[in-house]
This record gives sequence, structure tokens and C-alpha cells, in this order.
Amino acid sequence: MARTSVGEYYTKRKLVDQLQRELEELEKSDALKSKLQVEGDLKAMLAKYSVEPQDLVDALVALYPDDVALTSSPKLAKRASKAASSPARGKSSVTPPRKEKIFTNPHTSETIVTKGSNHRVLNEWRRQYGQAALDNWWAYTD
Repeated sequence: MARTSVGEYYTKRKLVDQLQRELEELEKSDALKSKLQVEGDLKAMLAKYSVEPQDLVDALVALYPDDVALTSSPKLAKRASKAASSPARGKSSVTPPRKEKIFTNPHTSETIVTKGSNHRVLNEWRRQYGQAALDNWWAYTD
């Protein structure tokens, strides 16, 4: 059996009594009663319609993305921004393909055609000549 002191017991007893008083004050609050009533009604509705809580959250985020984005929950804020940025029904969410760029090195006359800027040779040129020089060496393909 673990050894506990009488002082520790009375300290914990005092904490329990204080928490009990705070809980009783909360239970007297009309605002809390109202919120608890909404919670109970919501749980009953979810059970009645066999809806998962996550489905309800997703629906609320889709309907009110601006309101949910202001909450302190990072998950809800992320979901809200995703819902707000998603295209309206019937519109395509596919981004257009990148245009090809032709880079021509004026020092060596070497030409590279690429859609991205993370090309091995471009990175070498960037190290050798600098980004400012590369910004003047490209043009879009037709």
C-alpha cells in the first residue's frame, strides 16, 4: 500500500471541494443549460438520421466556411479553407498544365526545354550565373 501523508489528503480534499463548488455554479448557468440542451438535441438528431458527427461537421464547414475558419481549431480551419477554395459544382478543379519554357544560355548556346524550374542543368546555371541572369534567358514555347 502506498504511503500518503495526511497533508496530501487534505490538500486534495480541498481541491475536490473547490471543483465541486465551481461545477455547481456552472450547472446554475442558463447559457450552459441552453448549450447542453442543444448538444442533447443534436445527439438525438444524429442518432435518428444515422449520421456520423464528422459528416455533420463537413456539411457545416461546406455551408459556412467563413464562420468555421475563424475558430481556434486548426483542423476545422483547414477544412473550411479547403471548402472555400474548392470550385462550385459543375466546374472543373483540374489546374491547367504548365507551359513549357525554353532556356537558352547565351554563353554556351545550350538550350533546355522544361515545364518546371527544378531542372538539373538549370540548377547548375543558377549556381554559376545567378537567378537574376536566368530570369532573362527564358521564353515560353508556342
